[in-house]
Amino acid sequence: MTVRQPFVCLCDHCTVRPCSEIFDTAQVLLCCRSNRYFFKPCSTSRSHFVMALLLLMGGVESNPGPVSTSSTLNMGLINTRSMVNKSALIHDVIKDNRLDLLAITETWVYEDSPTVHKKEAAPPGYSIIHAHRDTLSSTGKKQHGGGIALIHREDIRVKVLPKTHARTVTFELLLVKVMNCTLGLTIAIIYRPPNSTSRLCEFVNELSDLMDNGLIDSRFIICGDLNCPGPVGSKGLVGKELAELIDGYSLIQHVKNSTHRSGNILDHILTPTREVAVDSVTIDEVGFSDHSLIRCKVAVDIKRQPIVRAKFRNWKKLDLDKFRDRVRSASASLNPAATAEGFAQQLEKDITSILDELAPVCTSTKRQGKPESRWLSDEAVDAKRARRRLERKWKSTGSEAVRVAYRAACRVANRLIMNSRRTFYTQRVTESSRDPRSLWRCVKGLLHMKD
Repeated sequence: MTVRQPFVCLCDHCTVRPCSEIFDTAQVLLCCRSNRYFFKPCSTSRSHFVMALLLLMGGVESNPGPVSTSSTLNMGLINTRSMVNKSALIHDVIKDNRLDLLAITETWVYEDSPTVHKKEAAPPGYSIIHAHRDTLSSTGKKQHGGGIALIHREDIRVKVLPKTHARTVTFELLLVKVMNCTLGLTIAIIYRPPNSTSRLCEFVNELSDLMDNGLIDSRFIICGDLNCPGPVGSKGLVGKELAELIDGYSLIQHVKNSTHRSGNILDHILTPTREVAVDSVTIDEVGFSDHSLIRCKVAVDIKRQPIVRAKFRNWKKLDLDKFRDRVRSASASLNPAATAEGFAQQLEKDITSILDELAPVCTSTKRQGKPESRWLSDEAVDAKRARRRLERKWKSTGSEAVRVAYRAACRVANRLIMNSRRTFYTQRVTESSRDPRSLWRCVKGLLHMKD
């Protein structure tokens, strides 16, 4: 067949009026005459035509699905004793326990700290907010430590409440409200320094004022490191003044066992009796702090990110030579329909059939905001399993030798986890070194820089 005029890509046109005169049979791929298009095509290369034809005729589309509502939140609480240089370990804790919220005390991150120190602890799909400790005390002396943070999923919208009516002296406070919770929920994260110059009764009075001033409404969670242990020498008890406050306000103390290596209950989760349901409270060692991780499930109705279901074809596995041969021998090339509508249907059927054979449709399902763990090496995974086995053995036997072995396994696992993340991002930067745009995008992600 003789080609009367130069060919251009059918898919390069924004719109082609369906009429039989614009179609002609292609020798290699389907094309249309250059004097029949309404908008000037942006390209006439065959490679562009092949890819566009695949996308148009492959029948691939994404289905985001309906917005879901979650009835529970997985919440965690831990005193990290500095989260600087522990980002990989915090990411790993969030992923392993599928946490939606993680309240952190003793961040050791200050107002003038680098941005990367402030944001590095939040995995992809999460955000972090801080309440920094003032570096100067009321007497003008420089003070270190302290700091509070809340890491939350990006689909959980939180608002930091101003503390103009809740200025505290005896403890540090981060007060946030969950905005997309149906019935409302306020979270008060508290850190009371150990060996505080203020007496315990003063701390209890300020905590009582916080609940009385109306900032935290009726549905609230008070959590954090309160540093109110029982009498000297006791274990598993709380201070008398704090116990009286819990009883006086009809609060529920959900932490029943020790949260510190000393055997004391220092970290607490307090809620009103009937307003907020908290269950499945567990206390776990994490290996990078002298405090344990407290996990619980909070019964709330909150809108979550939808589950994204997408259909796609693996174009990398498509053999273009075979594809061209199949298109040449397809009925659309050998025996095209007489009408434009019939020819379009014939073409779609042929191309879809060819692609189903050479590049079948695949389906993926993923919830938006899910943290990634691609950087965790196999050695780190094995070390975590060994650590977990020793932890269970230690808790069941109480053997001192097993405890020593468990602590050694914690140090090995922590080192491998941090090295895994460092190696992963080093490789990402190296692979992007020849592409300035990709390199800049990678560096901005590592430094948490805004566009």
